[in-house]
Amino acid sequence: MLPGTERDERRYQEAQIRRTHRLARRRAIMELRERRAAEGFDD
Repeated sequence: MLPGTERDERRYQEAQIRRTHRLARRRAIMELRERRAAEGFDD
């Protein structure tokens, strides 16, 4: 679904920002867990 009004467009852009940040956080957590596992930590 594409935004129809200016408000919809703003909300869509904000949702995209939240999604990007959420995925970046998830990726950072996974990388940290992988590094700790490689270093022998058992979390």
